[in-house]
Amino acid sequence: MANTGRSGFKSKLEYSTDGGTTYTKIGQCGNISGPNFSGKDININSQDNTDAFDEFTPGLVDPGEISCDLVWDKDVNATLYGMIMVKQHYRITFSELSTWVAIAYLKGLSNDAPVDDKLSAKATFKISGKPTFTPAGS
Repeated sequence: MANTGRSGFKSKLEYSTDGGTTYTKIGQCGNISGPNFSGKDININSQDNTDAFDEFTPGLVDPGEISCDLVWDKDVNATLYGMIMVKQHYRITFSELSTWVAIAYLKGLSNDAPVDDKLSAKATFKISGKPTFTPAGS
């Protein structure tokens, strides 16, 4: 089987304030991660269990979060600060052009000013509802 590994270089994270018609790139992103799905478990134990083992059934899916590390920029920081807790469309476009589109809100913004490295920021977005994945070429 041929190796299908790809670099994430040139991937981007964008937001839309018009319902997903047009998108604006979010600053100079370094690492982008997410969505990171997590299914919830529902414990369905009862006194009628046949043994002493927990029984579960699948529950709802937490769609997780999107996060990105940013090169700090005062204008990007101000824009993001104004978006805290506001639901809107976000899109990750990977280097090979597959995309994730999700409705999310900025839930965390942190800034870092180390003595011996660049000023940086980290933005974390909480996804609300089911995101849409579109493979490249679709």
